[in-house]
Amino acid sequence: MSEATGYPRVDGDPHEGAAWWDARLRNPDCTAEERVAFEAWRGAEPEHAEAFEHLQDALEALRAAAARPELRAMRDAAVRQGKGRAMRAAAIAAALVIAGGVGWTTLSQERLSALTVALGLGEPAETATVEAPRTYATEVGGRSTVSLEDGSRVTLNTQSRIETHFSHGRRDVTLVAGQALFEVAHDASRPFVVTAGDRKVTAVGTEFDVRLDGQAVRVVLVEGKVKVEERAPSGLLGFFGGDRHDLVAGQEFVSTAKAANMVRAADVNQAILWRDGRVAFNDVPLTEAIAEMNRYSPGAVVVADPTMARLHVNGVFRTGETTAFVHAVEEYFPIKAEQQPGGDTLLVWRR
Repeated sequence: MSEATGYPRVDGDPHEGAAWWDARLRNPDCTAEERVAFEAWRGAEPEHAEAFEHLQDALEALRAAAARPELRAMRDAAVRQGKGRAMRAAAIAAALVIAGGVGWTTLSQERLSALTVALGLGEPAETATVEAPRTYATEVGGRSTVSLEDGSRVTLNTQSRIETHFSHGRRDVTLVAGQALFEVAHDASRPFVVTAGDRKVTAVGTEFDVRLDGQAVRVVLVEGKVKVEERAPSGLLGFFGGDRHDLVAGQEFVSTAKAANMVRAADVNQAILWRDGRVAFNDVPLTEAIAEMNRYSPGAVVVADPTMARLHVNGVFRTGETTAFVHAVEEYFPIKAEQQPGGDTLLVWRR
């Protein structure tokens, strides 16, 4: 520690400093001055930022593993036998071996403190939620922009839902369904993490779009930088070899169950056109265009013949205005629309 301030020394062990700062930032009494000091420490050396980021990944892996029966049994035993630091240390050390075989043969008090909190053996005040978890959602055809408690803004597309869990050390958001555009307020001491399916997107201050379709996840970066990685790597230290992609503005990450993950250039303006209530198609198969339009309307458009997929659509359409889209299809292709009793529209070949 620095004798003058009580903060970790700049030339000290970066891992010890990361653990100390993590515990301090989680404390409700953490001051603005201390957060400034943390930024100075993290920016002093590249190793500091790397150690802090790795600690966050390790803690998240621990939280994910904490529900395993053997770890819960250890936690319960520790609680029954007392809350002394020695007991917590023994439980943590055993838990680390089970969770992933950590190579640390000795753990300092700072590291033990951070890991103890992660497994739920520490004082609950350290991880107290700043605001109660909140849920935001839209109906079919709906669109909504909400301001979060940290100053960030989120715009939800049709049939979308997010859940927020903000603490003193992190800003966690889960995209449960649909699509959302995030404009993140800058706060380097509290990473902004969006979980969608089996992926998590981490940012500090940036703008990006996340879409969840079943098991498929797409992330489009409008500005800034983000990292996209697996939500729960296997093993405690799986993050060292886990799937990770760092995006820069103008790129998109795509993950599907049927193809390899990819990072490619994106048409950012087209990707977020839905925010203005429009959708653009550029040589898109008719069946895909129909699926996109159906997201915004309670009545579905369906095709009578799958071979209609060979027809490709171009143009910009208003979301929710399915009738106008169907009329355009009838005008440009040898297709006619037939209204069905249940409210759906069936597209058939014109004879």
